[in-house]
Amino acid sequence: MESKEPQLKGIVTRLFSQQGYFLQMHPDGTIDGTKDENSDYTLFNLIPVGLRVVAIQGVKASLYVAMNGEGYLYSSDV
Repeated sequence: MESKEPQLKGIVTRLFSQQGYFLQMHPDGTIDGTKDENSDYTLFNLIPVGLRVVAIQGVKASLYVAMNGEGYLYSSDV
């Protein structure tokens, strides 16, 4: 029996910095910040993947937020 429900469930939220910016991911995978709290590109799925560990997925881009060893954010499809 095949389920039509997505396997991973999470919550949809916006991520806000102390500097007053919302994290946003554009359809091409570019990640930046914006002051526009109503931008569709600021919506992210927080998907639990382990104890105190979440995957962060851009709702519009369907890509994941990743961080390199220097602390810079980039998008990834896995």
